Amino acid sequence: MNKKIIVILVVVIAVGGVSIYFFKNRESAPEPIPVERTNYIVIVNSDSDFRSEAEKFANIKNAKLLTYSQNFNEVMNELKSKKPIYTAIFVKPEELTPDFVDNIDVSLRDIDADPYLDVAFGIITSRNTTELKKYVDKLLNYVPPQKMKIYAVAPKYTYRNLEPDFGIDIKHHCLTNCGGGLCICDNENRATLARIQNNIKNANIFVINAHGTPSSIQLDNSEYIEGSSDGIYGSFMNKKLDLSHNAVLSIAESCATGRINGKPKITDARYEDTDVTGQIDTSLVLSFLQSGTLNYLASTHVANGAIDPEETFIEESFLQKIPIGVALKDLKNRYIMVTEKYKVAMPRSPVNTDEFTKDFILFQVRNWILFGDPSIILSNEQYKPISCIKSYSEEQIGNKKEVEIQIQFRSDRLVENSQYIDKMEKENAG
Repeated sequence: MNKKIIVILVVVIAVGGVSIYFFKNRESAPEPIPVERTNYIVIVNSDSDFRSEAEKFANIKNAKLLTYSQNFNEVMNELKSKKPIYTAIFVKPEELTPDFVDNIDVSLRDIDADPYLDVAFGIITSRNTTELKKYVDKLLNYVPPQKMKIYAVAPKYTYRNLEPDFGIDIKHHCLTNCGGGLCICDNENRATLARIQNNIKNANIFVINAHGTPSSIQLDNSEYIEGSSDGIYGSFMNKKLDLSHNAVLSIAESCATGRINGKPKITDARYEDTDVTGQIDTSLVLSFLQSGTLNYLASTHVANGAIDPEETFIEESFLQKIPIGVALKDLKNRYIMVTEKYKVAMPRSPVNTDEFTKDFILFQVRNWILFGDPSIILSNEQYKPISCIKSYSEEQIGNKKEVEIQIQFRSDRLVENSQYIDKMEKENAG
């Protein structure tokens, strides 16, 4: 039974002012390109085995098809003239080196003169043409569910709070070896492979926050989620569990789990980036897609520094029915704006001279890549917060307004670490 706590707040409201500044950084004004805006553009290498599926996808999406022969940047002038809302880039895994993916993200900020990402984009790939055909057909036949059902492994509070704050169905298990957040765990609530297998098949969104590589994600007690040439598996003591699922979105908040082929030509030691090589046969990206997930969001480099796809992404794609690619674009642009606004001295704000921090933010921003269709929405439900306001009244007293608010807190929101620690101590003591 939930205990209820009533708190009465008395607030004095005064009227003030807010100034908002917007900046564009332009070294020179380029010649204007005539614009005829297009909703969706599909891009593919003109000689790619994936071209026929790209043409089919473009036809059904009523999208314009662009091709390049040697370099992705060959399509930039057309993108500048069309200014699409969505762009899907069909690419064979052999081409998807970290440098190729980085170049896509950075190039798509050059559609106009400002420094921001200008289009919601996703990369569509697969192990081969047979798997690609199955995958594209699933994307084209996708119908959003009425409500979301989430399964999460070691989620941060931004995910955990979705149930008490918005009534979203979320089931989660913990890890001691998590990548951040609440890394306290007991055996009763631990994310074992068996528990993951039982819960992942019933979820339309899967989230995992743990240490990873391009081919594996580490759980507790020597258990792993691993990629293979025939899909995603859970591995322990040479035993495998099939983790196939049909989630519309899987999010891996883990280092380099979006790296498919090779390693960066330059590994930036300032950010402790990893030079581990992505292998096509064991790629987690390809394995998740082959095992049923429609869209996969992960990092192509080290996921370090607390810039994770949560804030804007959850707010927009989970709660407001905003397409996943647009939500990711908005997340990136919020951080880009942080690096831009300090280029101009503002009242009460210092001019940013910390080049490392700016470069680090931009490194992390380009790090998160969506593999899938950027126009997809996660559910038909637009979620509203569950109100904690019990009652509200106001009274004008002279030139001031006195407001009385009764707020009801739910005690089941509180997590007492002592409960976990007590259980862990008992377990360790046998």
